[in-house]
Amino acid sequence: MDRHYKHNYNIFLAPRFAPLYYGPRMKKSEQWERIGSNLVRYKSSGTYYVQAKLSGHRVRESLRTDNLQIARTKLAQWLDTHRSNGSGAGTGATMGALLEIYRGHLTLDQTIAERTREYKLELIDYLKKNWPGFELTKCRKVKKYDIECWRNRQKGCATRVNGTLTILREMFEMAEARGILRGISPMRGIKNLRVKIADFTLPTEAEMDAVRQDVYSRSKDAGLVFDLLRLSGARIETIQHLRWEHIDWDRNVVRYVKAKRGGYEAPLFPSLRALLEPLKPSPCSGAIPKVKLIRKPMDSACAKLKVQHLSHHDLRHWFVTRAIEKGVDIPTISRWVGHKDGGALLMRTYGHYRDEHSQRMAQLLK
Repeated sequence: MDRHYKHNYNIFLAPRFAPLYYGPRMKKSEQWERIGSNLVRYKSSGTYYVQAKLSGHRVRESLRTDNLQIARTKLAQWLDTHRSNGSGAGTGATMGALLEIYRGHLTLDQTIAERTREYKLELIDYLKKNWPGFELTKCRKVKKYDIECWRNRQKGCATRVNGTLTILREMFEMAEARGILRGISPMRGIKNLRVKIADFTLPTEAEMDAVRQDVYSRSKDAGLVFDLLRLSGARIETIQHLRWEHIDWDRNVVRYVKAKRGGYEAPLFPSLRALLEPLKPSPCSGAIPKVKLIRKPMDSACAKLKVQHLSHHDLRHWFVTRAIEKGVDIPTISRWVGHKDGGALLMRTYGHYRDEHSQRMAQLLK
């Protein structure tokens, strides 16, 4: 038997390789649909298969599912088992394979908040779309210079670019831990883009009151949401999940269970209590807001009154600005609005308001 032929023949007969080749043979390329790096779908059955190289040999193995999400999870586990054994195997893996491992990590890790998971998956799509050929690039061939060039070419939102850099850091840390990457991570020393805080100008007291009345005239339910945002400083997503059970009338606090940085408690401010007490049902349970969004009534009111456009988040700005003007300290306000940084973000965002207010107060000492 020819030596070259005998070598290939033994590979296919060796028991340790047998499980890797189960599944239908590919007769026509039209029978297979490429889903992503190392993932294909057999059209006639809808079953997903892993298609990869191990030690220079092409293998295809059924993942035994026709559900894409389950297939991605199983693919990540398969790649982790066969390529990342810590002994140097898998050092030829592509960034596409590493992406699948990372995607599987996001799916399996129950400590990650659902909104965070969704956002990171969005960033993966953003990375694949804005870095041509990224998935086919070998992990060990990605250099610090390549990442810096990609970062500097991006003309979109700096926050989104920085989020994508965080994804890359976590991916290369994972590659280091699994022995896929040799040497120092190319993310070492990569700096985030500077995020410029957009200036915003809020309406006057009279303009805000006129908008409020117009929103109430269009819908009392929308008016209630408007007041909840204006008087609590909470985000719209937080208000959407607010229920009567979350209000402790005896302690005079509100418990916000759905928030960007985790649940938090805030005082039931006098104006907020005055708004809610007359509406309190018996028994005191159920959702408080009846509508989820109030963009349309707010847009219509602003257009009618010729007031600058207001968003849901502008009502949060309104609450924070008024609290600063009344002399409340930044760390206290930061706790009221659910921040966990002691007021660092509020100082960067609202510092100029605090300075302006300080100058006005200084005029009282004439």
